[in-house]
Amino acid sequence: MTDRATAGPGWRGGSSMALADMLPFFTYGTLRPGERNHALIESVVSSAQAALVEGVELWNLGRFPMAVEGTGQVVGDLLHIHPEHYETILALLDELEGVNPAAPTQPGGLYWRARYQVQLHGSGLAEAWIYLGEQARASRGKRIPGGDWKQRSS
Repeated sequence: MTDRATAGPGWRGGSSMALADMLPFFTYGTLRPGERNHALIESVVSSAQAALVEGVELWNLGRFPMAVEGTGQVVGDLLHIHPEHYETILALLDELEGVNPAAPTQPGGLYWRARYQVQLHGSGLAEAWIYLGEQARASRGKRIPGGDWKQRSS
């Protein structure tokens, strides 16, 4: 289900990112519209659309959720970033999510960035980046039935 392909040459360090790697972001927690970290990216989001991802489970770790590969589904939003801000936002999100900068698409940090197929609300599919964590870390929390951070119980 995941394709942990690298983000391509030049994804950081001043050179332009390959257009094929400028995917929208599937957000499922504190980066979703209305949640506490959305303000970090709100001004550069060109569009947001309700979406879900299959084959992933969502866990409540207290102040934030963690998605892991599994048998459930996760509800979220597909966020498109204005192209002129994309590399800056990618670096910001990778840092926020604790991604290993030497291997952003491989496990090793708090999260890693993976390409996933996202089901759009209504119809259609899109490819997007999603930040995933390790099951061992996620299972320290409580699984969120239905996979919707906004519907979690305290």
